[in-house]
Amino acid sequence: MHLRPRPLLAAAALSLAVTVIGCGSSENPSKDATAAVNTYYQALSAGNAARVCQTLSAAGRQQLVDDLKDIGGATGCVDAARKARAVLAAYLPAAAFRQLGRVEAQEAKVEQDTATATVPFTSALGAQRVQLVKEKDGWKVNVSAATDTPTAQARILPKLPGDTRPRVEGRWRVVYTGGANDPLRTTWKVTPKCSVGACGFTGKSSLRHSKFPFTFDKTVGDYISKNTDTESCGYQATKEVVVKHAYDLGDNWQLGVTKAVFADGRQIATEMAATRHLTATLTSAAKAAGCGAYEGYPEDEQVRLVRISPPAGDEVAVNTGGVADE
Repeated sequence: MHLRPRPLLAAAALSLAVTVIGCGSSENPSKDATAAVNTYYQALSAGNAARVCQTLSAAGRQQLVDDLKDIGGATGCVDAARKARAVLAAYLPAAAFRQLGRVEAQEAKVEQDTATATVPFTSALGAQRVQLVKEKDGWKVNVSAATDTPTAQARILPKLPGDTRPRVEGRWRVVYTGGANDPLRTTWKVTPKCSVGACGFTGKSSLRHSKFPFTFDKTVGDYISKNTDTESCGYQATKEVVVKHAYDLGDNWQLGVTKAVFADGRQIATEMAATRHLTATLTSAAKAAGCGAYEGYPEDEQVRLVRISPPAGDEVAVNTGGVADE
């Protein structure tokens, strides 16, 4: 005689089967967490924005958007993930970028619903410590940071070499106002002192081929140039020089980026504004020889600089810290 299973028992058996299948991935939580980290970096490297967001926790998705806030901004996780790949490709050396999707994480250490895994990147990336959290549909990347970075400074994107604020490069139209020759127009060719990101630069003017070296103040986000020169004193009619070193001249600049575009994973400066303060101090030898004050000094000028043929992109205003306004 064949007996049919009681419906209640059949339902219970089905429930048990579903439970076992649903928790199958938790049989080796360390392996699952490690795989989640590898999937995240592989998707990030490949530019699979949707997959990147699937690998992140809710906090991780928000952190990725926050990481891009000062590098062009993002409207959501998918947009941030797309831009993140472009940023990494722009800032990382080629070898480091290729390594992004190839290196496998070391076995994750699991503590209940959280886990930590180390990814042994080399070169520009450095080893990354990744924190994960267990959610209903598996392990998700929560935050990551360099292994020597405090947890409070954790982020989702690996730490980038160089400063991500707008880079100053290319050719510029320069207009001086407020001085004796108001307005004075010239062009500059700007040569950065680093290979990527914001840094100091030298501006070479088409006017007398003057060079203006600028240093980047990372704390404030602006650029400073302090230049000195000397001038002689003499008789204008005869061109006779009375004192060769009669005046100590100062040419001081404070310059800031006011507009920028996000292009090819980088912020590129498109407009800047500067104040220029010119001074002339009479030397003791010049005083003794009867030389007078240097005509027209001290003098203050306002300078506007506009990038010639900037890269394509949506231009945004930049605040005083060198960060694009939202």
